[in-house]
Amino acid sequence: MSAVEIVPARPVHVGPIATRMRAADIREAAAFGRTPKDALRQGMIAGRALTVLIHGRAEAMFGWVVTSAIDGEARPWMLGTDTVYTQGRALMTLGPVWIAAMHDDAARLSNWVSAENVRAIRVLERWGFVVEREEREIGGVAFRGFRRERRGAAVASSSVIPASCRDPPSLTVRTMSLLSHVCLQADPGTRPG
Repeated sequence: MSAVEIVPARPVHVGPIATRMRAADIREAAAFGRTPKDALRQGMIAGRALTVLIHGRAEAMFGWVVTSAIDGEARPWMLGTDTVYTQGRALMTLGPVWIAAMHDDAARLSNWVSAENVRAIRVLERWGFVVEREEREIGGVAFRGFRRERRGAAVASSSVIPASCRDPPSLTVRTMSLLSHVCLQADPGTRPG
């Protein structure tokens, strides 16, 4: 088994992530009036959602919600445990694949990140998002907006789709092909810089 695998999100993944969720992610969810479990469940219901497994254990869930198909806009999100940040090389390798999959559905991606969530801000910037300097208070927490527009050609994709990513009902064929790259062995000692 690879150290890092991406699989379609399932309700069984919610508990293991919610009970060990990063403190910064818990505060972000609470600012929007959600418990960790509620935030993960809402993400699964509202749009496309995938789970990051590390050594077979659910460590993060991410996805995107198309907010305007006409205007080509979506809100990406990711909630997880501290363990997901021990896989820095995988985050940096998989990020462009995830972003390309999101851009398959929407030209513009935007959302909010807690101003104190320095690790998430650093990862977002490395993935090509513009993180605004101006802060806005939401639910008693300072947030910064982030956004990204689709650029240039699509990421090259593989025709081999891992069994864990085959035929999930919420994913397009192109998205499944892009995600076929994500079942890889990450260097467990790598941390984001």
